[in-house]
Amino acid sequence: MKVLNFYSVKGGTGKSSLSLLSGKFLASKGKKTLILDLDPQRSISKSLGKSNEETTAYQWLLGDSSLKDTLQATTDENLYLLPGSLKLLKISESVNQNFIQEEIETLNGFEYIIIDNQPSWNSIVRTGIQASHKVVIPSLLSLFDLEEVSFAIEETRKLKKEIEIGVILNRVLKVDKPTNEEKEYLEMFKDDFKGTLLSSMIPNSNLVRKSIDRQEDFLTGKTDTKKKFSKIVHSFLEEITGEGFQPTLFGGN
Repeated sequence: MKVLNFYSVKGGTGKSSLSLLSGKFLASKGKKTLILDLDPQRSISKSLGKSNEETTAYQWLLGDSSLKDTLQATTDENLYLLPGSLKLLKISESVNQNFIQEEIETLNGFEYIIIDNQPSWNSIVRTGIQASHKVVIPSLLSLFDLEEVSFAIEETRKLKKEIEIGVILNRVLKVDKPTNEEKEYLEMFKDDFKGTLLSSMIPNSNLVRKSIDRQEDFLTGKTDTKKKFSKIVHSFLEEITGEGFQPTLFGGN
């Protein structure tokens, strides 16, 4: 079992989108995957139609229910969800640092756990990082994001020194041919985050929004845009998991 944690101290960088895309991709490859929606905005739970569950991450983190009893199956084969809750804001500093790790150890059969974190540095974030094998930090390709990424890396390593960290540049306008401005920022990121900056970059694509808001399948389809986007997600997941996956067989509409 491998635990991947999507974290940034800054909101709006695409943590939830990349968490869900990653979960859907891994599940499509036959990997039994669980997403823990620990962001009070609960975007993933809303997208998967699980935002109104009576038992959620809130009851779980309070210790009123077990992880096994709280997770839910989704309509995607092999994909499960721990539904999120707005009430997580009430217990942001009330969770034991080893809680999530201990709870995950009670699960059997899952190959991947994905944690979608909130843009904060509270006890919920820290217990999630403590349980993780790798932290993935999404960032926009902007001068204003450098300090936030540096903070996330520094605090994560203080908490768990040997943890793997990968910085993924998200919503890049020109992945194949960056603009001159993007090239300048890219050089800054390469200088500041050597050893953590991933070679993959996620484009600024409507397919991300459609896959989240409309549950549109981004993995299959005959259009060149879908094929290209699917290959980018494929490369990204191979990079953060260290696994090799069979190429997607395109078809359908």
